[in-house]
Amino acid sequence: MPPTKKSFFEKTEVKFLGIILFVGFLLRIIFYFELKNTPLFSDLFSDSRIYFDFAKDIVRKNDWFGSTVFYMSPAYTYFLALVRALFDDVFVFARFIQILISTVNILLIYLIAKKLFSPKAGYAAAFISAIYSVFIFYSASILIETLQTFFVSLLIFYLIKDADYKFEKHWLIIGILLSISALFRANILLFILFIVPWLIYNFRQSEILKPQLASSLLFLVLGIIIPILPITINNYLAEKDFVLITSNSGINFFIGNNDEAVGVYKTPKNIDLSLDLSGEKNAEKIAGKELKPSEVSEFWFDKGVEYVTSNPGKAGLLTLKKFFLFFDNKENPQSAIMDINFFAKHYSTLFKLPLPGFYFVFLLSLAGIILSFNKTKYFTIIYYFILSYVLSTVIFFVMGRFRVALAPVLIVFAGYGAIKIYEIIRSKEMNKLIIPAGVILFFIIINVTFVPKFTFTEYDAYLNLGNSYFEKQEYDRALDYYKKSLALHSNDGIYILIGNTLAVKKDVSGAFESYKKAIEMNPENPLSHFNLGVLFSQTGNLSKALDAFRTTIMIDSTFADAYRNIAIIFYMQENYNESLINFERCLYFIKDNKAKITVQQDIKELKRRLGINR
Repeated sequence: MPPTKKSFFEKTEVKFLGIILFVGFLLRIIFYFELKNTPLFSDLFSDSRIYFDFAKDIVRKNDWFGSTVFYMSPAYTYFLALVRALFDDVFVFARFIQILISTVNILLIYLIAKKLFSPKAGYAAAFISAIYSVFIFYSASILIETLQTFFVSLLIFYLIKDADYKFEKHWLIIGILLSISALFRANILLFILFIVPWLIYNFRQSEILKPQLASSLLFLVLGIIIPILPITINNYLAEKDFVLITSNSGINFFIGNNDEAVGVYKTPKNIDLSLDLSGEKNAEKIAGKELKPSEVSEFWFDKGVEYVTSNPGKAGLLTLKKFFLFFDNKENPQSAIMDINFFAKHYSTLFKLPLPGFYFVFLLSLAGIILSFNKTKYFTIIYYFILSYVLSTVIFFVMGRFRVALAPVLIVFAGYGAIKIYEIIRSKEMNKLIIPAGVILFFIIINVTFVPKFTFTEYDAYLNLGNSYFEKQEYDRALDYYKKSLALHSNDGIYILIGNTLAVKKDVSGAFESYKKAIEMNPENPLSHFNLGVLFSQTGNLSKALDAFRTTIMIDSTFADAYRNIAIIFYMQENYNESLINFERCLYFIKDNKAKITVQQDIKELKRRLGINR
């Protein structure tokens, strides 16, 4: 009888994996429905909002080859745009697709652990992946983490798939997967500086592989170029500016490397990234000229380098802190509204369960790494990947989100560590656990004694919820959340929002008081003066409105809407010359195309009235 073809999965594997995948899918669906019952399901904030708005514009304008340089991840933007183009409810289908991908990722992690170690280690790693709280949380979040993690898992899978690295075209796939991962977050490109020397060294050591070195390198480089090149071309055609993927590296480097940097996300003084996402206005104000996106990025990068070179000791200590913060037991979120702990406290029953988090996985992976050291030929490149990923993060700043893509590798080692510890305890060879236990204890002590602990209040979460209810015109609920935010952190921004809400509610005196408090706290915020000017205009006090708008322009000479409001006041006063001057200034600085058309029509009408033919 001819030999029967061996199936990819054995019957036992199918049974165990089926149970694990079902558990993983079920937990993700449970969180999906918990999230669906909150205002945060369809109201997006921070990075989620930026991705969604960009995707919405692509579909609305049918402009799939963008008109601006990408500031945020192009891959996730296009994913959302594609989902929006294909389905009516992008919030439902994007999340459901991510849940499926996150579930498939459990299977990928099993295959990696099985290949590196054993089926038992694979089951352990898959089970950890299924109940891993971070994977569950991001599977239903409108953020890049689930998709990037999936492509990183695929990259690791292909790095260990070919036992002898005999197939040159195999490196084409590796290059493509590395490049696609970079289109979600570009820091992973640092791995190129490790994988290329590793490939050259290993191929030169082998008489069999040496003849394939040049072609393998060529395929790797080609694979890296193919996905990135269209984005680079898009950036150049959009604004005649050479930006490889995104223009946010400079400002992110400065956020992580300045005199006030603490290792986690902290906005530097005098930069309001909520109004000036890339720091463009601030950079142009200091530089005294208009800057392209690449020049803005270079400006902030140079500022960061200047800090590092001027303060080598302080910068070195900060980098060391960031290294240990990467392995911290806290998520250190950019915003509480995108934090597991916030959901556990206010909305989620699931995350109140003792599901494993990053710190548990990391400590268990340490045991797995030590107990498996030099166990297989694949490990060197895996170690390099871990090292490059950690370094590519700590040169900027550390957030829990930035660690997610490394989790598949750590979970693989954690799975092996769990199995190996169990076997060692059963065999009573406890001396084998001395080194792993010592290293784990060292990291715990460092975490307790050296790593700084930060308090992330929920003021920004309440602020965002207030914004959500404001947009829904539920102004009383918006005020309630703004006041909760104010109680936790008093700042000019929250007073502006309270003033806006009171103004809409026709509480003019209350709005005036809020704007005045905002100005007292921060006289250099142009928005406070502008909103005060709008309120003066609405109450008919045009002279005070003009003063407020002029103050706005003194602070920010590029504030287009201030020029427009000044122009409207002069138009109402039939001072058409001054009105024309300010409309033309507005047109110079305005960026919204619809608003531009309106201003152009106003200018045309003014010129007609003034008898100007040009």
